[in-house]
Amino acid sequence: MRTNRKMNMRRMARVIWLGGLLLVSTACAKDVDAALPKLKLEPSRVAVAGLSSGAYMATQVQLAYPELFPNAAMVAGGPYGCAGGKLDVALSTCMKGAPAPDVDVLVAHARQRACLSSARHGGHYCGTGRGRSRCAFL
Repeated sequence: MRTNRKMNMRRMARVIWLGGLLLVSTACAKDVDAALPKLKLEPSRVAVAGLSSGAYMATQVQLAYPELFPNAAMVAGGPYGCAGGKLDVALSTCMKGAPAPDVDVLVAHARQRACLSSARHGGHYCGTGRGRSRCAFL
């Protein structure tokens, strides 16, 4: 009989805890609908930035949404399209520059991607860092 009481008390405690969690989450969800403050931003001056692996993501965001992010700043990240979907290339050529990536191929690939996009792109820079291979085009 004591065992049943303990089990019932545990169930009741769980139900109360879950009810409280539901209540708190409902209260928090109401804040989601709050309007963001109106900011006076000049759309042509908006940029996405990233450092290291964030630089790879900044590149992807700018290429995917150039109309929202006409400018980008990538620091200590590899060039666009360097890995070609291959992890071993990403961990060697793209991250360490050994062997050095073929910059001409990377530039051609980035230009082709930019030309295929219907939106305008801002300036681009790609490089392997440490003064190795660099390229820039507008």
